[in-house]
Amino acid sequence: MFEALAKEISELGGAAREDNVRDFVRLREQYDSAGATLIAEFEASGEWASTGAVSIRQWLTTQCRLSREEAQRLRALGRCVGLFPATAAAFQCGDLSSAQVCIIGANVPSELEWVFAEREADLVPHLIPLSARDTVRVMKRWKQVACDEFDLGEPPAEPEASHIRFTQTSDDGWTIGGTTNNADGQIINSALWRALTDDVAGTPARTHAQRVGDALTDICRRYLTYDDRPISPRRQPHVTVEMTVAEFESRTGSRYQDRTPVDPTTLVTTMCTAEFSRVLREGSVILDYGRAIQAVPDALRKVVIHRDQHCRFGTCDRPPQWCDTHHHRWWSQGGKRTLEPRAAL
Repeated sequence: MFEALAKEISELGGAAREDNVRDFVRLREQYDSAGATLIAEFEASGEWASTGAVSIRQWLTTQCRLSREEAQRLRALGRCVGLFPATAAAFQCGDLSSAQVCIIGANVPSELEWVFAEREADLVPHLIPLSARDTVRVMKRWKQVACDEFDLGEPPAEPEASHIRFTQTSDDGWTIGGTTNNADGQIINSALWRALTDDVAGTPARTHAQRVGDALTDICRRYLTYDDRPISPRRQPHVTVEMTVAEFESRTGSRYQDRTPVDPTTLVTTMCTAEFSRVLREGSVILDYGRAIQAVPDALRKVVIHRDQHCRFGTCDRPPQWCDTHHHRWWSQGGKRTLEPRAAL
């Protein structure tokens, strides 16, 4: 079988047409199906333990240099192929995808394996035409019904804590990753979709990922704007930018508190709505510091919001809660702290 599949793969050359891509995915699924059968038999034989591995997944990661995620995926495929004949047959003939088989395995715990094995002949035909997402919904529902029927349900467990990693990269960028539980994910997803904005006429079109990035930044900016809890050593004010008098006058050379540079566009934008504090140093010693001075007094912001009602940039109609009060002329270039040269943006 593997020789025949390898021959077909070697004949996939040529232009990257739709047919070639479909053929590649079909052949990969056939490889996964055949491999799942081998892994199921290999796990049942117990030969993997001769190397000192404590599980088939560990054997796959150490002996085959797979990631833990890929090893778990192959093990899940092998388990389903070994336990559920109707699922295995549908997988082998290409009716079920490897993703659907993994979803089945994820929703059939060990105590329900015999139930699914008895009923899969009736259920699998209904799963075949579904997308992976719809398969998740159906199998979660099946698991819930089966648990209730056999009194296997337990009190809902506390959701696992969400964990998000937000780390700075070596090129002064940031990367975000992690997972959330379903409750937190629903909140985050709803907030992001609510904060998405359309592209403004005359500006470059953004990808969906760029729009989500802008929405997340807007949400965080709004939180900082309306968070009125007292400042403390653990709660720093918004985003702090440092600069010398010479840098302030030249509009160059400023930096964040972590010493990474601020680009000129962000700098002049920030200066329009920032609070300024004077700090007098001699070397590393602070000799004096002054009160913060607002570039936009609260009273002036309220008047601008009352007049403009929403963002005034192009056709944007975002509400005032999402807007900053900017000068028509950059504050750093002589913009005045008066009503007329300002707009909600």
